Amino acid sequence: MPHYFESWSSLRFGAASLVLLAAALLAGSLIKFSDKSFPPMVKTRNSSALEWVTKQKEASDIVMEWKSKDNQGAMLVAYRGLLIDTVLFIPLYSTLIAVVCFWAAHVSATGSVIQKTMLVLAWCGWIAGALDLVENAGIFVQECFRWHAVALPTAMVAWTKWRLAIGVSLVAVVRLLVAAVYFVVALLLRKNGV
Repeated sequence: MPHYFESWSSLRFGAASLVLLAAALLAGSLIKFSDKSFPPMVKTRNSSALEWVTKQKEASDIVMEWKSKDNQGAMLVAYRGLLIDTVLFIPLYSTLIAVVCFWAAHVSATGSVIQKTMLVLAWCGWIAGALDLVENAGIFVQECFRWHAVALPTAMVAWTKWRLAIGVSLVAVVRLLVAAVYFVVALLLRKNGV
């Protein structure tokens, strides 16, 4: 599997990871900020509420509440949150996961099983992003067309996406921590003439 960022230094990987992390956190904050503009009478004040809903009736109740004449503007807030998630948050967090995995591959021995594994896992960051887009499509058809039969499949895709994203991220971070400890120990041994 090719390593597209082979020429990058660890410093460049670190800087790219920090920039992507900050941008992803900002995008997440934008969603939270947007959700604050739900009308005061709305009980469900989270634009991603349909992400985990598995029952058609519950999904229908949320959308009906948002579309109620008493809650004018609620649907707009829900659409805006979904748009920010789709256009900003998903590309940023999935690319962050990929870059961290490529970095973990970079600090691994060339051609080793660990490097090859990390290169494969890097693509899983973008696969998680693709699953998130499928999830958002399910949320959109519930909000827009009231097709609540997709509630359970949407929640299952969300479940799979989060497990994949969190699992891959943890593996990459642990690999980077092991590499950092190894580097520090080697530096100390060299300094002490061992």
